[in-house]
Amino acid sequence: MMSHEPVSREEVLGALEHTFARGAAQIEFRIEFDLYIDESRPPPVRLGPHLRRLVRRPSRQAFESLLRAIGRLLMHWAGKLAVSTLRRLLKRWIDKLVAQPAVGIVDFGAHRCMYGHPGRSEVTLVAGDEYWHGAAGTAVDDLSKKPASVLQPLWLLDLVRGVEETHAIGDERVDGHTCRHLVGHADLNRAADAVCYEMPVPQGMDQLGQLARLSLELWVDPERQIRRIRHHRGERAATSTSTLDLREFGVEPPSDWSRLNVPARLRARCVADAQRA
Repeated sequence: MMSHEPVSREEVLGALEHTFARGAAQIEFRIEFDLYIDESRPPPVRLGPHLRRLVRRPSRQAFESLLRAIGRLLMHWAGKLAVSTLRRLLKRWIDKLVAQPAVGIVDFGAHRCMYGHPGRSEVTLVAGDEYWHGAAGTAVDDLSKKPASVLQPLWLLDLVRGVEETHAIGDERVDGHTCRHLVGHADLNRAADAVCYEMPVPQGMDQLGQLARLSLELWVDPERQIRRIRHHRGERAATSTSTLDLREFGVEPPSDWSRLNVPARLRARCVADAQRA
């Protein structure tokens, strides 16, 4: 039976501060999407009554009614087939798009991170509640800044500040470390009060009750360092799971944040890990 040992908010925040004290870390960040389309709708009509009516009282009206019913059924099944095919194609495209995690560096003290996908030339810089995206080597001043998104690493780190309730459900290995797996919720309003900039709000969530119970999973190593953060969000038609891995602490952050760049060694390591997997 899985245990659910309560873990206090203070203990989680202590682990977060202990993590931040390491200065900077190498990160891997991935987003997984899934699409949900209700394919269980029953057929709009039944042919039985129309057939019986035609057999008992053959008429042009009964025959036309049967044809209309057949047409509606054909449209129904054709629609289900098209929807199922579209879902598979979209899922395949999304999986290919995010097949490898983005890699980069987070600077805890400066509230910023820079990351990109191996094999792609684009890099993203997030600082506070703004971000810049463009080709590697581009000067940040030459790019337009945009509001930060919930689908970015910094948002996950900030969300931990709003942790409310968590339970330890066991130990798991993360990047070679045995970590305690914590599952719980976070209050976005409380997290936003703890930072000096605006935190993005998940799309479709405008109720205080929703914002006060955002899903949150944490993996904490024996040295009280957070190794992984995960947030799962579900909507009527789609779900998304964001995962941030903090792989190596105490790394040297980039000396120049004025240009988009992810160290080549990080990209190479990610590719090598993917090949070994």
